[in-house]
Amino acid sequence: MPRPLSVPPNFASPAVPVNRRQFLRRAGKVLAVGSLGAAAYAWRLEPQWIEVVERPMPIAGLPGRLEGKTLVQLSDLHVGPVVDQRYLERAMGIVESMSPDVIVVTGDLMTCDGPEYAQRAADTVSLLRPDRRPVIAIPGNHDYGHGSKNPVPAEALGDALQQHGVRWLLNQCEEVHGLQVAGTDDLWARRIRVRETLGLLDRNQASIVLTHNPDGLDLPAAEWDGYRGWVLCGHTHGGQLRLPGYGVVFAPIKNKRYCTGLVDLGDGRVLYVNRGLGYKARVRLGSRPEITRFHLTGKTPPPGEPSA
Repeated sequence: MPRPLSVPPNFASPAVPVNRRQFLRRAGKVLAVGSLGAAAYAWRLEPQWIEVVERPMPIAGLPGRLEGKTLVQLSDLHVGPVVDQRYLERAMGIVESMSPDVIVVTGDLMTCDGPEYAQRAADTVSLLRPDRRPVIAIPGNHDYGHGSKNPVPAEALGDALQQHGVRWLLNQCEEVHGLQVAGTDDLWARRIRVRETLGLLDRNQASIVLTHNPDGLDLPAAEWDGYRGWVLCGHTHGGQLRLPGYGVVFAPIKNKRYCTGLVDLGDGRVLYVNRGLGYKARVRLGSRPEITRFHLTGKTPPPGEPSA
């Protein structure tokens, strides 16, 4: 049995529970004040207009054989009844065409009540060709069904992924060509065990951490146990709706600093929040779906760039 989470119970609960209907209602009110063209753009174009973000990833102690190699991060595919499957398959094709050396998927692979979409989600991820390169995935809250507490769909998803050769991490670590990849279970599912996971790392070797919900970065310092390095997350969808002069309409996190992109926490941890490919409802504005390609390097970054 996993040990109880050493944080107050409400810490691991959703920041602001919201269902798809509420999200659509809120989005509709916001877009109603804008032009018809903006509304059409937000519903029809941007939700599937993928942006490939290129970033350096300086890692202390990176093995020389990984210098210049690429690591692609995907997140929040949300395979299921809302996101168009052909769009997701196209996104997988874009990633495959990049010929990355490592691929990580930071949770919410599906939207489900039970295990009904587990096989489809695994088949979708298999298009990344785990027979050619390491593909590593962790669960998010939606992989545990509505309410984030049902282990059955997550277990079915993990089994199906592993049959395709995808490495499924639940508070576990994998080594990839000398780079340690630690992956936690989900925060809202109350299964995250950061300290136990980090305890599996050799702190003298290069490492990164995958965890779905960036609010996990604010767990008590004892959980992170002095870890210094990159932490890759998803969950927020970048807010999905970002209005000029207003900002994010809604993001399912407590720490709004963690909505999207790069955040240097100033304690040796460098957070990157991917905006994801899928959506709760088909609407995005100012927050295009994202594929992130990191260029690995052991070199010291220039002034102003974070180092981990």
